[in-house]
Amino acid sequence: MSVFYGGELFEWVTNIRGTEQFFLDHYSNKKAAFCLIEKVKKVTLENALEMARIGVDIIAFYDDWGTQSALQISPEMWREFFKKPWKEIINKVKNVKNDIIIFLHSCGNITELIPDIIDCGFEVIHPIQPEAMNVEKIIKEYKKYITFWGTISAQKLLPYGSKKEIEDQVKNRVCMVNSGAKIIISPSNILGPEVPLKNIDYFVEACKKYCVC
Repeated sequence: MSVFYGGELFEWVTNIRGTEQFFLDHYSNKKAAFCLIEKVKKVTLENALEMARIGVDIIAFYDDWGTQSALQISPEMWREFFKKPWKEIINKVKNVKNDIIIFLHSCGNITELIPDIIDCGFEVIHPIQPEAMNVEKIIKEYKKYITFWGTISAQKLLPYGSKKEIEDQVKNRVCMVNSGAKIIISPSNILGPEVPLKNIDYFVEACKKYCVC
């Protein structure tokens, strides 16, 4: 299965313009903000369409909208600036290759945007961080509509948890799968140097024990 990076919107726009200035543009220079988003959208769309044309299986978009506790951008502002471009990108990619899987990586607490993410056409969402979001509540509410990739704590559990704690969280995710949720059980982000090798082994062992087809 082939996975390729497709691009992003919010992160590129704020990198180009500066986060603070982009937020100020919302109030004082909205026309310029829309113009920049349109230019970035075209680049992302061209990249994504080329990936679809060559036949990749999964196209991965990366766009971090959350902080540890809340969104970086208000839901209203996100919907005004970014929802329509994302829907357009995904619709056009699907028109080229209908069975391509649309994956979104967005760190932090993005709970408020999950209904919009689904409405845009994203099919897989990553990482669903337990430290930032209520994993059980989110999966229960949206399990019919989207696949969750991640959900295993990479900030607290894997660096500092016991073997039993790691096993219990893996078992919990498998129980969610058994209740109808679609979960690719994995660490919720990159593993840092503080994660001991033994805890990685415990995680792998737990997956082998409980993730039985």
